[in-house]
Amino acid sequence: MGCRSLRESVEEIAKPKKGIETEESQRIRKIITERALLFYHDYPKDEIVRDVKWLKKLKVREVERIEAIYKLKTCKKILNTTCIIKKSKSSWILYVTPEYRYLDISQHLVRKIYRSNRPKDVLNVMALLNTSLPDLAKIYPVDCIQDFIDNDDVIPESYNMPGSFSGQPLEQMSD
Repeated sequence: MGCRSLRESVEEIAKPKKGIETEESQRIRKIITERALLFYHDYPKDEIVRDVKWLKKLKVREVERIEAIYKLKTCKKILNTTCIIKKSKSSWILYVTPEYRYLDISQHLVRKIYRSNRPKDVLNVMALLNTSLPDLAKIYPVDCIQDFIDNDDVIPESYNMPGSFSGQPLEQMSD
């Protein structure tokens, strides 16, 4: 009613230096856009703050270092972070350092996409970023991975991304 959430009360201030587009920033952007629809799968519209169009327009730039200041009334904390999402004059930009982690990227994406900032949402987004498209296609409806299908990429059944599960689907596994 009259109370603001802690999330709304904490002010985040960061002024990353001008970022550059690198091979790594392009790769991160590709991963995010390929999985964009999955971030919204099974979420009620009233839980969404920014839609898939916003996410697909998100730019990614690499910077050497990011220092963020977090303020809550008179308390102030300065932290080095590996990523931050900031609004520029004409677009939103995800700034990442070379030491970025998908957990940090997921936290910032969740803060901008969803109305709430639940740990399970952060973990879900992190899993989506870390999981190969062929494995995601085994779990999610095909229309949620439309970008992947539109590119006419054919990936053999035996293809596995490093760290992905290469076994049989769970319903076929036995003890």
